[in-house]
Formats: sequence, structure tokens, C-alpha cells
Amino acid sequence: GDNKTIIKAVIIGNDISVNFNSRFITDSLGCFTDNKVKLCFSDKNRATLILGLNNSSFKYLVMPVNR
Repeated sequence: GDNKTIIKAVIIGNDISVNFNSRFITDSLGCFTDNKVKLCFSDKNRATLILGLNNSSFKYLVMPVNR
């Protein structure tokens, strides 16, 4: 099914619309010790890099799903 979640964010750059498997995103968030993360987008069809905001030593890549 579809899952739509709204979160607080500071957005820098152009708007982008990307579809992810929500489980991949929630699984990645459990790996970080930081309360805040940084999502780095380059294009809607490319992987998104997730980093801890204060500690970028752990990196997590998530591929978008085609819709």
C-alpha cells in the first residue's frame, strides 16, 4: 500500500519528488545514533545518500522505486 509521511525538514535546493520503499528508509534510520539525518538527493532516478547530521562516518544509500 501507499505510505505518506510528513516530517520537519530544512530544505536546500530545488524541489524533487522521489518514491522509496518506506521499509528501506525506516531501516536506515535505526542505524544512526544522531537524532537528525541529512538526505542528499541528486536526481529522482538516482540513489539517495543518508548521513547522520553530526556524524557522517556511517553512510546509507537508498535506491528509489519506479512508479
